[in-house]
Amino acid sequence: METVDGYESTSWSAGYGDYVMRPDLDTLCVLPWLEGTALVLCDLLDHHTHELVPHAPRTVLKQQLKRAADLGLAMMAATELEFFVFRETFETIRDAEYHAMTPISPYNEDYHIFQTTKEESLMRQIRNGLHGAGIIVENTKGEADAGQAEINVHYADALRMGDVMLWSKMR
Repeated sequence: METVDGYESTSWSAGYGDYVMRPDLDTLCVLPWLEGTALVLCDLLDHHTHELVPHAPRTVLKQQLKRAADLGLAMMAATELEFFVFRETFETIRDAEYHAMTPISPYNEDYHIFQTTKEESLMRQIRNGLHGAGIIVENTKGEADAGQAEINVHYADALRMGDVMLWSKMR
């Protein structure tokens, strides 16, 4: 295993360390696309001190949200999920070592309303799954590269939006 240089928490001398995961029940989310499954996110704590790990992404964001709140500000965020859709199955693509993939569309579909109908059955499944998980989808559309698609999610509190992005990638 190769450790990443330059990080205090991961090195050959320090190892990877032990951490405690504290569930944040505000993040509890039923995942409708996985029957009988729910997900809860955790905050990462140091195993010895039980303090928040300062470089954990949720900790960093929470610190910035507190700084903003101390200034009387609230941070909201919106995001886009962009991805590529291919004609081949995942297994076929993997077996071909991720070469010779055929995009669902051979051209730019950005703002081309009628051309995205060929991937609508997939996009509908994704939208319905996200909706079932309480994620508000504003729209889906084709994007600028061949086979590229985009899902736009309604803005929310910045921490919730970060959590939403994690949930959406579980699909």
